[in-house]
Amino acid sequence: MLQILGAILVIFSSTALGIAGKQRLVKRTKILGEWICAIDFITAEIEQNHTPIPDILNMLSKQDNLLKPVFTEMIKRINMQHELSFSYHWHTTIRDLAFSLNMEYDEIETLRNTASYLGRYQAEMQISGLLHTRSKLVSIQTSAVQALQNKGNVYRMCGIAAGIITVLMIV
Repeated sequence: MLQILGAILVIFSSTALGIAGKQRLVKRTKILGEWICAIDFITAEIEQNHTPIPDILNMLSKQDNLLKPVFTEMIKRINMQHELSFSYHWHTTIRDLAFSLNMEYDEIETLRNTASYLGRYQAEMQISGLLHTRSKLVSIQTSAVQALQNKGNVYRMCGIAAGIITVLMIV
């Protein structure tokens, strides 16, 4: 009886690891989609309303999505260390919170590079940079969606198979 219970626990735990791998891919695609929406929002506010960057960050921090902690933290850092540049705060906040958002190197670097022009130049230059950032993020998201479609179920099945093989080896 104890062996059967142990076998079931091994299978369930390895299956859970496989499902967690798939969920990581799902979360990454969602985060990328939300970053694209945030970039669109920033672009629209700069282009149409000429809204200052701090006000845009405030608006983004009030939206209820997965990026709310990023913009809330960014505002907090700006208020605590207002002598440092916006670029510095954008750069470090993205860097520090990237792991908790399941972001990978490509999107982290793309978003960190946004700090080099956002809030520094005239509106047309910022919009041009934001459009470039958006196109890179869309490309990365397309790759992430393909990875989810190709590898998502493989992770789950490998987890189940690993559990079954482990049980067979133990028995």
